[in-house]
Amino acid sequence: MLIKSRACLTFSLLVAAAPLLAAPPAVGGCQVFPTNHFWNTPIDQLPVDSVNSANWVNSVGPTRSLHADWGNKLNDGSVPPINEILSYGIPFSAGPSPMLATITFDVANESDPNPYRIPSNAAVEGGASSDGDRHVLSVDTTACKLYELFSATQTSNNTWNASSGAIFDLNSNALRTAGFTSADASGLAIFPGLVRWEEVEAGEIAHAIRFTAANIWGSLDIILHKYIWPARHWSGSQNNPNYPPMGARFRLKASFNISAFDSRTQVILRAFKKYGMVLVDGGSNWFFQGVSSTSWPDIVLSQLNGGMIKGGDFEVVDTSLLQINVNSAQAVQVPSAPANVIATSANTQVTLSFTAPADNGGSPIVTSVLYPAYKATCNPGAKTATGNTSPLIVTGLTNGTPYTCTVAAANVTGVGAASSNVNVTPRSPFSIAAILLLLFD
Repeated sequence: MLIKSRACLTFSLLVAAAPLLAAPPAVGGCQVFPTNHFWNTPIDQLPVDSVNSANWVNSVGPTRSLHADWGNKLNDGSVPPINEILSYGIPFSAGPSPMLATITFDVANESDPNPYRIPSNAAVEGGASSDGDRHVLSVDTTACKLYELFSATQTSNNTWNASSGAIFDLNSNALRTAGFTSADASGLAIFPGLVRWEEVEAGEIAHAIRFTAANIWGSLDIILHKYIWPARHWSGSQNNPNYPPMGARFRLKASFNISAFDSRTQVILRAFKKYGMVLVDGGSNWFFQGVSSTSWPDIVLSQLNGGMIKGGDFEVVDTSLLQINVNSAQAVQVPSAPANVIATSANTQVTLSFTAPADNGGSPIVTSVLYPAYKATCNPGAKTATGNTSPLIVTGLTNGTPYTCTVAAANVTGVGAASSNVNVTPRSPFSIAAILLLLFD
């Protein structure tokens, strides 16, 4: 009989886990910006902007209802009839290398130069005779580039006139030159913030959603303008800090109950909670934009536009914590999982040693006001321990009870994915069961 002399039982498991991230949005095989782009970064764990949240929500209207600014009908039945598919929503085209088009710009000094790849039959927002914003969006799915125009009118088969335009590399986090507009007043891209039916049908919108407001903080004085990262441009000359600036990000409160809504509507509401809405243009208060389609169920649009969701159900989050470089849309992510977790059992406790995550998300793993640097959790009973480094000791456990333990790391933006499970059973070193196990193991 081999007798093993040891004072404790050790169980180890090597882990190489990564954060459980949603699949990024895509179109035609092109990912719509990197996973760590501002548009694609969850903000559900960010703190509320305690300085501005109440004022900015109140300025847009806490009792005003949200409005989904797109349609699903070819004829709404009114007199005269309105074609919702053409009149509402922001259309886009997507396909391999559309034809080269030449654009004449009114704001040429802030627009990206020619050529643009826009098909000759590209849809214009509001329809061919529209007197509205007349956005034109085109995705070249060969080069994965996005072309966007504002106030666009086609003058010949491959020639357009537009107020402004911008080209975005969908594989890049690059921002436009500071102070430059785009096809949007914020200087950001339009397409990544649109609600599309195919995303809802798939069950998840993995990006923020664009919205408009009537009163926007756009000026600090007669020379300086106001917008916040990653916006690059302002709207109007209002110098009232009680109004939100371009780039402000709003989040549906976690306490808002979505259970009574249709499952398709819930997809959008979950996106409001996880990714939020970004103020990108002047317009009607709480109007958020999407792509019109006859596929949209009536009940979804009815629930979104039926007064069931108010501005006061939202709060503003502090997105300054996401910023890595003011000239890049790359955003801080939560850390990946701690690795090399080893659980050592003792009397009514477990010691968990580990190594730091391979990826800190772009921000140091530190204890903040909201989150400890590291947190160990053992179940059943959700017993926890926190600290700034390895190891962590989870106490108050029951000897002889099997526990499953994990360790997670956090930075200023939130808690990352937990490590893989480590199974361990604490034991008294003086119990008969423990002695027998030592003798015969």
